[in-house]
Amino acid sequence: LVKNKNTKEPAKKETSEITNNLQNNGVIIGSGGFYGNMLRLQPPLVITEEQAKTVIEKLDKELSEY
Repeated sequence: LVKNKNTKEPAKKETSEITNNLQNNGVIIGSGGFYGNMLRLQPPLVITEEQAKTVIEKLDKELSEY
């Protein structure tokens, strides 16, 4: 994630906030990358379609707030 498309400044703080908010809502997504601004999705090998949709909906809600 970046703060600005042109400067490509890493959004490390925002990435951390997003992962924390998701964790508080029952979705565990990690962060990583050289600047700590990448979202890391690591779903289990056994995941239902309903669970996947829930994660996508919550992630979409979080990202739309930034």
